Amino acid sequence: MIISGFDEVVSFLNSTEANCTLFVPTNKAFEKALPEEPPMEQIRQWVWHHISPGVDPCEDQLPSWDVTLNFVAHITNSNIHATNGIIHVVDDMLSAPSPASDTLDYLSLGISTFNLGLNKTGVTNASDGILSSGGTLFAPTDSEFANLGFAANALLFSGHGEKYIEALLEYHIVANQTLFTNIYYAPGKEAEDRS
Repeated sequence: MIISGFDEVVSFLNSTEANCTLFVPTNKAFEKALPEEPPMEQIRQWVWHHISPGVDPCEDQLPSWDVTLNFVAHITNSNIHATNGIIHVVDDMLSAPSPASDTLDYLSLGISTFNLGLNKTGVTNASDGILSSGGTLFAPTDSEFANLGFAANALLFSGHGEKYIEALLEYHIVANQTLFTNIYYAPGKEAEDRS
């Protein structure tokens, strides 16, 4: 068992004071992701990325079975109750969050105007640093930019409008605060359930 090599993880998972949600990859997921033995620190990071604070049953957080985590993993068995949390089995390894710019590039369909603005102004690099400790990025779609009209977009993406598009884009970044539809992670605090 991989986690047995990490005393702090075993202690955390055995504690009745720490309620958590554990995403456990299937054996096939491990075989696919770990064809050879990676360094112990990389394994430690992977293990911690599969543990989420709080108890999150699928019907509360993930109401649809058609849920993809980290763009590749699907929940194959859910809501396995434990004394200190809940377990969901996933068919692929979860990975550390990518920098915001990489995620936006991956999801570029429908937000290419927003991406263009981020790259043109350099806000992309700033957002990676700002969001590295947690944060939320609100990405307006191409149709929302189109609603501004041709003249406004022409100004925003011209040399004269660069400071305005930069300010507009920075307004869409909430640093150090992770917002979900019903959970709020404030800087350095536990999750606050808003359901």
